[in-house]
Order: sequence, then structure tokens, then C-alpha cells
Amino acid sequence: MVDIIGPANAPNSVTSRPDDTRTFGSLDSWFKDCTSATANDGTKLTAAFMNAVAGLFRSAIRGNGLTALSAPVVAEDNSDDMLLHAMQQMVQRGQPKYGDDTGSANHVVVAPTPAAIELKKGMEVITKLAATNLGPGDLNLSGLGPVAIKRLDGTDLQANDLLIGQIGRFVFDGIFWQLTNGQQNVIKVLTANTTFYVDASLGSDTLYDGTAAVVSGVHGPFRTIQRAVNEAFKFGPSAAYIITVKVADGTYAESVATPTIPGPAIVVDGNSGTPSNVHINSSTSNAFSVNGPNTATLKNLKWSATALNTAGAAANGAGANLFTANTESGTCGGWCFLGNGGGAVSIGAHKFNANVAFAFACYRNGTINLGTGISFTIAAAITVSAFAAVVSGGQIEVPATGTPTFVNPGNVTGAKYLGSLNGVINAQGAGVNYFPGNSAGSLSSGAQYG
Repeated sequence: MVDIIGPANAPNSVTSRPDDTRTFGSLDSWFKDCTSATANDGTKLTAAFMNAVAGLFRSAIRGNGLTALSAPVVAEDNSDDMLLHAMQQMVQRGQPKYGDDTGSANHVVVAPTPAAIELKKGMEVITKLAATNLGPGDLNLSGLGPVAIKRLDGTDLQANDLLIGQIGRFVFDGIFWQLTNGQQNVIKVLTANTTFYVDASLGSDTLYDGTAAVVSGVHGPFRTIQRAVNEAFKFGPSAAYIITVKVADGTYAESVATPTIPGPAIVVDGNSGTPSNVHINSSTSNAFSVNGPNTATLKNLKWSATALNTAGAAANGAGANLFTANTESGTCGGWCFLGNGGGAVSIGAHKFNANVAFAFACYRNGTINLGTGISFTIAAAITVSAFAAVVSGGQIEVPATGTPTFVNPGNVTGAKYLGSLNGVINAQGAGVNYFPGNSAGSLSSGAQYG
């Protein structure tokens, strides 16, 4: 160690700091000059004072600690720039705001030196993460208590936003810690077909990563379908691969929707033998919505959407494409199948089990294409406002060959179809009695049926 900021070889200097005998009161004290060159009425500088000043400078210069090679961070050469370099290095090395994470999954714990005494808006914490998060998480700085971590958009963390060994950066916004880096800013690339698992009985949206149907450590199914869809949309669009969401038997009281940002094609797959065993049952909104510009397939499951003006299976917006196969429906307060705002629905075999305002409906240039050679089963007596409806340029297309058939069409009470505002039903010559219902269809305002 080099002698810095000291008397050096001044006469009578010592190498061990003497005791400080000054007594400090409650008021700040100050030096003053002598009233004249010959007067002895000014403040005397004591060795204790000068030692304290030298000590403070030494602490500031050496306070960064040693380098990895055990050398001082600031070269101790008594240059005029030592304190400046120390300040620059302190900022550059980020020491006051760094500490290793000693927490666990979903709980980041950081104790930097010196310890933070309060949380202030704008303060930053940098840490090497000790665990990968499995869902929403929090950060506890210097034992001040856990505070929720949010993504840049203000939402809770999603699984794998924080990765073990990653350097995480967090800024306190006055209420939450905001994660300013991490996986939230990374669009993943699909390199193979991928499956996520969902199980309402044994799954968890926070404890497991959705990569397994049974629980093994952090691997296990999600509890909700929406959680799996969110995870799927951490990947960007792919021309080669899809993501399958495999759903176990159970009732899923949720409204599932894709984002409106482009993502991979997804398949939500239930029970092929008994589709009704997997039931998406929403009481507030659409049971399932694919939003443009995305593609989704629903198969081997059942849905219900009991609130007024909600859909069981909907494609919303330009570029939205929904495909269905081997599905069933319960009560739908609005539409069983809905193509809206340019969205398109291609329908496979389906069983209607309960009332629905409109079985097939297209609005605002939405389209519905009925599958070739399939059957629609009316499994119980149901009431409709109209079985098929086209409004504001919406279009329903019946295939010219392999025209779908209806099993038990006599179970339907209500109008066969309704068209208005230039909507089109292309029945390919199947006739005005093609759709089930006990009353005739109606057209108005430029709508066509043919």
C-alpha cells in the first residue's frame, strides 16, 4: 500500500493515526482567520482535523476495493487526479447498486454495500439472478421488504422473464420494480414443433413451466389455457413449426384470446374421444378468440359463452384465421361461430348442445367456410334468433361439393338465416331451406342468398 494524501516525510509525522480528542457538539463548527497577522485569535488547525480530512480522502480513493488481481482500482500515486478517478470508477463499476441475488424462484433478494436505507423513485439495482422465475415475482432490497416486479408494459412477470445466471436490471418507479432487461425483450424462435400442457386439476400458472403433463420439479402443466397461449406468443411467427396446447379433461372457466401481435400458429387440443370432457366455459366474454394477424385451431373440445353478445369461437380482425374440428358447444349468449372484422373461420364437425343466438355469424367482412363432407349435429332442442347470419359484408360459404349435412335439424326453433347490409350467404344452390330452423330466413339492405 502506498502512503497517499498524507504528511509523507514531513518532520515529526507518524505512521499510526493518533487518537482524536476533539469533542463535537450539536452545532456545526467553522474555522476563522486571525484578525491580523500578529493576532492569535483565529482557529488553530489540529492534527486530528487534518488526519480526519486525509482519512476521508483515502476512504474515497480506496473505497472501490481491489481488482480481480488484488490491485487497487485507482493507482495510488499521489497524483492530483486520484479522487476524480475514484469517483469515475465508482460510477463505472456500479458498486453501490450491485449485489448477488440470494433469493429463490419468483423472489429476488439483493443486499448491496452500502445497504439501501429506503426505496426512492429512480434507484437502480443490478444483480446476478439466482433462479429462473416461474411467474409473477418480487424484489427485496436490503431487507426493506418484497416489492412486486413488473414488465415494461406494467404487467406481471411471465415465466422465464428472469433466467438463472442472467444479469437483471431493475428500476424502482415509486410503486414497483420495473424489469428493464430480460427475456421480455427477446422474441424467441421456434426450432421445432412445441407442446405446452394444461391441467385444471394439478397444474399451476406460477409453479410450473408448462413443458410436461406430469409434475417433476419446475416442469409440469399450466393451470389455464390462457397461460399457455401467453407462453406460446413469446415466440415469433414460424413458417415451419407450430405450438400445440394439450389440454387435460376439466372445466376451464376463462376467456382465452391470442394477442394482436403476430405469433406462431397454435393448436388447442382436448379429448378426441369425448370432446365435452374439455370445456372452456366463459361467463364474461368470448370463450376463445383468435385476433389478427394470427392463426389458431380448436379441436376435440367444448365451449360455452353465456353472457349476452359473446361468442364461443371467434376470429377477430384482418388476418385472423380460426379452424375447428370435432368440437361441441353449450349455451352461447351471442354467436357459436363468429367471423368479425375480416376474420375467417373454417368449421369442421360440430355438435350443438344448447341454445345459441346465432350458430354461424359474420360481421364487417368476416367470413365463415363450412368444411367439406362433415356433419353438424343438433343434439338437443335449441332455440336460435337465426341459425346463420351475415351483416355488413359478412359472408358464409357452403362448399359446392361435399355439402355438409345437419343431423336432427328439426331440433332447431327459430329463423333459418338472416342477412342485411350487403351480407352474402352462398349456399351453392342448396336452397333456402338448407340451414335448420322452423321459420323462413330474411334478407334486407342488399343482402343476398344463393
